[in-house]
Amino acid sequence: MRAHGVILKFKRKYILNFSIALATVSMVLSAIQFNRTKEALLESNQVFFNTIVNASYDIVDTTVNEAIKTYLKGVIDTAHSYVESHKQLPEAQQLADLANTLKVGQSGYLYLLSPDGVHLYHPFLQGQDRSNVEHIQRQLKLEEGVSQYYHANPHETGMRPKVAYSRKLPSGNTLVATTYKDELMFLVDQVQLKEKLSKYAYGESGYIYIVDLDGKRILQNQFDNRAFESVVESTSQSFIRQVLNNREGHVKFDLENIFYKFSPYLNWVIVAGISEQELNKNHSLLFVSLMALFVSLIAIISVLVLYLKKRHHKMLELASLDYLTGINSRRSFMEQFKARVQKDQTSVSHLGVALLDIDHFKRVNDDFGHTQGDKGI
Repeated sequence: MRAHGVILKFKRKYILNFSIALATVSMVLSAIQFNRTKEALLESNQVFFNTIVNASYDIVDTTVNEAIKTYLKGVIDTAHSYVESHKQLPEAQQLADLANTLKVGQSGYLYLLSPDGVHLYHPFLQGQDRSNVEHIQRQLKLEEGVSQYYHANPHETGMRPKVAYSRKLPSGNTLVATTYKDELMFLVDQVQLKEKLSKYAYGESGYIYIVDLDGKRILQNQFDNRAFESVVESTSQSFIRQVLNNREGHVKFDLENIFYKFSPYLNWVIVAGISEQELNKNHSLLFVSLMALFVSLIAIISVLVLYLKKRHHKMLELASLDYLTGINSRRSFMEQFKARVQKDQTSVSHLGVALLDIDHFKRVNDDFGHTQGDKGI
């Protein structure tokens, strides 16, 4: 009987230790997987917002370029028609006459290039050979199309993004209309552009902005009325410095996450942002799930321990009783007697033991068998 109890105790301890070890391993593996998943979520969020920025950049770039292209093509069409209708005069003289009446943006102008890159007509560079200039080389190669470049007119100091539309005339000369890109922003349908950008706003706190290099808002979607300055606050200049150092990337301001891309020809920054809390929403849900798993494991282990404890007590109770009579067994009697003696050693002399016996009961077992003897009991 004692060996049986020891075995039960060993099994209970083994099962309990195994359960705790299994729970510990599960928690460690879950924690490792949580960190991996958290990193994967962060990476996917960054990829997602970079995609938004790039898509917004493409929308802005396409919208602006198409508006400018349509405008400058119209200027070239007008100038070309004028040249065709005044063939009796040299093309350079015709353009000189037309330039006085045809306006290209605020400070733009027309010019005419010979096939070898000499300005046959130009308001500032008349007669100069410009064949070694990169954007002139591109224009000479085009039959018709748009080219973009940085430039400063002779009376200006800073380089600015410029756009030109060129067309090769039947004479072989190239007719060009050019102006600074920012002077044609009035052509852009900002209402339509806002509607396009609003589709890329993410979640409850997501937004898309367009800001200039002074940190001032140029455009934002219709669902966000905050000024960009209120997002970056006193750090707007540091943000702009980062933009100039890295033309696209990710930066954090307090509780805001900002993903951006710089458009060099427009000097615009396309910005997609979202609050830190919403960006980490999936992380929080994952953490809650992990905690729920932890609580579940603890509950399972607790129930298992309680069950094993109850079962152990039941086994001990059964082991302490005689299976035939249901009264305490000899082992139980000895344990209780020993405990009573240890509890009250001064009154041991007052303890007594009564023994009961049935005479000749062995004869019943011998004559009729133990089964009949048990029934007699």
